[in-house]
Amino acid sequence: MVKHKWDFHGALTLPLALWLGVLASSLAGAQTPAAAVPPKVNQNSMATSGLAATELVANAPDQYIVKAGDTLWGISSLYLKSPWRWSELWGMNKSGIQNPNLIYPGQVLHLVKQGDSVSLSASPAAPVTSSAIASAQQLADKLSPSIRTVDVDERAIPTLRMQHILPFLIDPVLVEEDTLSTAPRVVAIQDGRVVAGKGDRIYALSSGGALSLAKGGAGSRMMRVVRNATPLNLVGDKTPLGFEAQYIAKVRLLAGETRAVALDAASGSDADLVPATLEVVYSKEEIRVGDRLIPEAEFELRHYQPKAPDQPVVARVLSIHGNAVANAAQNQVLAINKGKRDGLANGDVLTFMSLGQVIVDRTNGVKQELRLPNERKGWAMVFRVFDKVSYVLVLESTNPINLGDYLVNPN
Repeated sequence: MVKHKWDFHGALTLPLALWLGVLASSLAGAQTPAAAVPPKVNQNSMATSGLAATELVANAPDQYIVKAGDTLWGISSLYLKSPWRWSELWGMNKSGIQNPNLIYPGQVLHLVKQGDSVSLSASPAAPVTSSAIASAQQLADKLSPSIRTVDVDERAIPTLRMQHILPFLIDPVLVEEDTLSTAPRVVAIQDGRVVAGKGDRIYALSSGGALSLAKGGAGSRMMRVVRNATPLNLVGDKTPLGFEAQYIAKVRLLAGETRAVALDAASGSDADLVPATLEVVYSKEEIRVGDRLIPEAEFELRHYQPKAPDQPVVARVLSIHGNAVANAAQNQVLAINKGKRDGLANGDVLTFMSLGQVIVDRTNGVKQELRLPNERKGWAMVFRVFDKVSYVLVLESTNPINLGDYLVNPN
């Protein structure tokens, strides 16, 4: 296990786009689907009996060699109709792999069948070598200074394809209403320039002395530069669940704001307010006068454990990130209207549902309105959670995912 500090600001420059549209008219006035109540899993029973053989897909391999480029979700889908039950498949084999979330290239997975139950076992993982540690360290050295220290085993295959979610571990900046209007603001740029980039200095003021050196001293306090604030709310509901600000840059506080006597007394100016000085450490876009500063947000790179939510969930799609304006497909990132306060956690898997179409039946000689069954059309995994909003990655989709679509427990 290699301990690293991770910050991908120096490695990612992918632009983000927040697309808002209108909900399909077929959803208007529709009934909200009932939340599925998650079944209680008896860990002791699971460890004794494994998982029911009926949970396996028809062509589940008896043996599989883990390869570089595999993902945990992909391998789980090779075995299970319900891939989020991955950890249950390891119920009888906790001595073989202490953490079923950590699987390594080169390991051989064996499907063990005992009557009507199945489980997985695996060959031992190769020991951590000095070259593996050195390789991981080289990767860490290429990245900019850390935000949060986490334990990451570089050899283990990821749960998801990280290139799809890494920008969203950094870029989404969710703020409460009026946060940006009262946040410190950029008032000037070095040498009177119009814009600033990496290595430049900017000057900023706050309304209450927020730009001080109290936290760690000069050079140790990092902040984010953000712009705009798009409300996240469901179509037809004007109450925002948060505001998604545009991430512009990361800056380091060099000197706090002060008050000082003007050097040029002969000028007749009585201005003695001195703004804080900050250096641009990373710039995704050019900084402008008027942009706002907020504290640097922490994030962690981690392995996600696929699982069903611990309690009933009925969520809705708030926004779609990417090239699609009104619908999404596999590997796209969505914002949904449930978060920590609703019990969601990283790794939770949800099922997309579209409400059944309302039709008029005349086959019985009378006019009668009927609603066709709700349709399941894919899965998503939660990978970043805020209080009222979460970001999910579309894992699979049989039909386009639309704004306003429902997500419920996969069970």
